[in-house]
Amino acid sequence: MDGIREARERNRAQRSRLRTAIKSLRSVVAAGDAAKAAELLPQTLGIIDKIAQKKVIHANTASRYKSRLSKKVAALVPVAPVAPAKPRRRTTSKAAV
Repeated sequence: MDGIREARERNRAQRSRLRTAIKSLRSVVAAGDAAKAAELLPQTLGIIDKIAQKKVIHANTASRYKSRLSKKVAALVPVAPVAPAKPRRRTTSKAAV
């Protein structure tokens, strides 16, 4: 039974580390600091991946966290508008005729 207790404590510590990282990233996003959010995002995603790999959280849950956090950080960073692509002209080759 000691192994189970140790694993439980280890999992609780990992989950707490995850929650702290997510909260800190969310607070930076709420403050609107795009540079700090862009810096924290890879670290937070790495923590999420490691904890999912150890099966502390389900893989789909990790994917959902990563997706939602990435969207929030991407919404902070202004994106330059992209000009629409010009339509390509079709040319016929004389060799085919």
